[in-house]
Amino acid sequence: MLKNIPEFELLETLLWTREEGFYLLERHLFRLFNSAAYFHDHYEKHYFAQIPSSEEITSEILNVSEPYREKYERLRIRILLSPSGGLQIQVSEEKPTLFDNMPYVVVDDQPVDSHDIFLRHKTTYRVRYNQARERALIGTPDGPFDVILYNERGEVTETSIGNIAIEMANSDGSENIWKTPCISSGLLGGVHREELISQKGMVEGIITLKELQDTTKNNRRIKIFNSVRKDIFVRLELTR
Repeated sequence: MLKNIPEFELLETLLWTREEGFYLLERHLFRLFNSAAYFHDHYEKHYFAQIPSSEEITSEILNVSEPYREKYERLRIRILLSPSGGLQIQVSEEKPTLFDNMPYVVVDDQPVDSHDIFLRHKTTYRVRYNQARERALIGTPDGPFDVILYNERGEVTETSIGNIAIEMANSDGSENIWKTPCISSGLLGGVHREELISQKGMVEGIITLKELQDTTKNNRRIKIFNSVRKDIFVRLELTR
């Protein structure tokens, strides 16, 4: 059984648009229930012993978001599930992310532990991500847009706000393909990531720090992505 786990809530953040509705809601709920089952089975206090059903959560999302859906074109919806089974839905307007130039990212200067369970489950406990953002000086004038994380084996994992993928040449000489790190490297399996993999738009594989750097040196693209902001193409800063 796991011990000394900090306080946390399970978290899912999804996008609603007037054109598409709730993006990948079923995948979000599936991941939420999987995480609840994991902590229930491994935590000695038997967290998440009683939780709402998917129908109850969906109904609450519809009720809470209704006035916002009448007013806005795009919404960010946060589903918070406490270990005691308490459910909270938070809704806010989601404005598209616009950039004058391609945003740049940097690599963190400290590795994460690939076995850290809080990297594999989406929760409100974001200490690892927040520390990496502080080290990268995100939010400061001229600071990077995001920071790339890597594990103790030198394998790229994700960024502080989403998954990452690199463009790589196809061995048969056809159109380039996208590769994203394996879950075993120690990262959150994003629902947008799962969707792209299921549609054959992306493959999983180990990405080393050298391979990441070579992607930039060979003028191939890098993108970070999640289910709310979708794909954001970024430039890796190599001089940090």
